[in-house]
Amino acid sequence: MVTGLSTFEPKQRRGFDFLSTGFDCLFVNGGCKALEYLQEGLALSRSTNKVQRIHPLTNIGVVHSRKGEFDAALENFEEALTVAEVIGFKRGMAQALYEMAKIFFLQHDRTRALEYAYRSAELSEELGLLEMLRDNNKLLADIFAIRNDYKRAYEHHKLYKQFNDSTFNAKNVKRIADLESAYRFDKERQFFEAEQQKNP
Repeated sequence: MVTGLSTFEPKQRRGFDFLSTGFDCLFVNGGCKALEYLQEGLALSRSTNKVQRIHPLTNIGVVHSRKGEFDAALENFEEALTVAEVIGFKRGMAQALYEMAKIFFLQHDRTRALEYAYRSAELSEELGLLEMLRDNNKLLADIFAIRNDYKRAYEHHKLYKQFNDSTFNAKNVKRIADLESAYRFDKERQFFEAEQQKNP
């Protein structure tokens, strides 16, 4: 049975509200109080639902990573990865692995960066996650370029471009469909208004 927000316990609802606000702060409002809201949401979600813990852990890790606090970021990504593995949430695993690979790359640990990026890419391919495949192949291209393995860097750069184009095309198809729908709706509305004026 699918449950909606209205059936959540008050604690779950409050946790969801904090997580939503934290997510908005992180990705929409440039960071504002993202960490504070995400940590409060995480604290409330710890006692309710393992799935609800993965996203705040990952997003808290992103906040720490953006601040250059790599140890704290890795701690959150590792916990998110562990929880995702326990419940078999492959998308969460792919995201945590990718975020960890980025940090290892920035810390000049190319071996671990390569390992984690490949693991993330495998899961992303299995799930058909175009944006994750794009991001992983960009990272892999960068790793191989730093290692002076230009052939592999070029191969992954080509894959990056391919997935980037696919992601761009998918977004454009949706955007065009939305515009066509809005256009049809507007035309129907205009027709309806014209009919209303004819027959007052």
